[in-house]
Amino acid sequence: MKKLEGAFNTDISDNWSARVSILDQSTDGFMVNDYDGSDIGGIDKSGIRLALNGSISDNLSLDFKVEHNESSVDDSIKQYEVDEEQLQKALDAGYPGGLVNTLQYSGPIDTHSYYSDPTGQQKPWADELKSDTAVLRLDYRLGENTVTSITSYTDYIWEYSYEPTYSEQTWLALKRDEDFNQITQEFRVVSPVGEFFDYIAGVYFNKNTLTLTQSVDVYDFISVPIPQAGFGLLSDFTQDTSSYAAFFSLGFQLSNKFKATVGVRYDSETKEVDTTQNTYTEDFGYPESVGLGIADSVVASLGAGNLDLTDKRHKSNVSPGINLTYQASEDLMAYASWKIGYKGGGFDGSLANGSGILGSIDENGMPYNYANLPTEPNDSFEFKEEKATAYELGFKSTILDGIGRFNMAYYHTIYKDQQVSTWNGNAYIVNNASEAEIQGVEIESIFILTDSLTLVANGAWSDFEFSDYKKGPAYCMAAKN
Repeated sequence: MKKLEGAFNTDISDNWSARVSILDQSTDGFMVNDYDGSDIGGIDKSGIRLALNGSISDNLSLDFKVEHNESSVDDSIKQYEVDEEQLQKALDAGYPGGLVNTLQYSGPIDTHSYYSDPTGQQKPWADELKSDTAVLRLDYRLGENTVTSITSYTDYIWEYSYEPTYSEQTWLALKRDEDFNQITQEFRVVSPVGEFFDYIAGVYFNKNTLTLTQSVDVYDFISVPIPQAGFGLLSDFTQDTSSYAAFFSLGFQLSNKFKATVGVRYDSETKEVDTTQNTYTEDFGYPESVGLGIADSVVASLGAGNLDLTDKRHKSNVSPGINLTYQASEDLMAYASWKIGYKGGGFDGSLANGSGILGSIDENGMPYNYANLPTEPNDSFEFKEEKATAYELGFKSTILDGIGRFNMAYYHTIYKDQQVSTWNGNAYIVNNASEAEIQGVEIESIFILTDSLTLVANGAWSDFEFSDYKKGPAYCMAAKN
């Protein structure tokens, strides 16, 4: 591992200061691929951050941060090679070459042709991420209250590609590029604490765009023994999200020991999506319609198809919550809470969500293919919002005359329409489980034994189950002996 990290702080004036931080880190992989000797799992990271804070006036302060980060993962997906000498001995002895023969680099159907390369054919393993973030916070003292404005901008570009046959061949290449940008704005007012009641009130706005550019490229595929045959699937997916929220929390100090806080949040979210998937074919001596027909069949075996979809969803939710605290003594505080929250639904951007797959038909009974693209998605394209109802009960304590702290909590969360990533036989897609529950206990303790020795002991138990998941994947269990 190699790591370079540093920071520079400076006072610009009596009221202003700045800080610059840098990071350059490389870690070796945790495994070695015996095929080519390369590391697996190594990560290179670098970044720079600039922070500026100070007071504009007696009542107004500013905190600004901007940063840029880059990371890449070193990996190798090659898992085996063909020993040509041993293979030839087997062939001379009368054994068929079969799949092993076709997997070698110079196999009988491997022409190693190079086509016009519409998507970057035979691209090696890549997993690279670049991101930028900027956050501006303003705090204004208005009487005894504090008014806060938080403005943020985030964007990232993630490039990911690999060749999934894990062999010396280059039949199949998968590529996925993500481009995301987001801007948020929050305004909130916070009252002072210590009175009979205190409050927090605010509004929040979020607007973001996610663009996915994906491809499946097929070259001299074993199931299509046509020399120099090349085709695949190109996909563009764009999702625009706008959300608004208003929240309010009111706390009542009912006695010097007991406090009750009630809150509510209103969310409104709109998502619009526009996506296309089209098969393509190279010119390998056959009519284009033949090549596109073969492409339809091959990508259908991978769970994908042609489509041209535009869709929109809008949902509003109200999320209430209650929190109770009881300060039994200076060393012991107990609490209980109940909350309801929502996670917004959306649209599945994977290539293999099943919409428009060859073999399915439209409302007129005509089959979907490269010449007949569906404009209505199937049930797997959209997933619903997730609802969580959470209960928590616990206490925080100081023990042994201040030498240690001991905290314990029990939690129980019930999910409705939980969003899960499920393997559909070809790819992981997002859908909804009907109901799920998780409960558990967490214990946290810390003891200061001496001025230079501290003991930390933590523990957790959790139990999760799908209480209702009729559309979940089937698992085959081995019979017990």
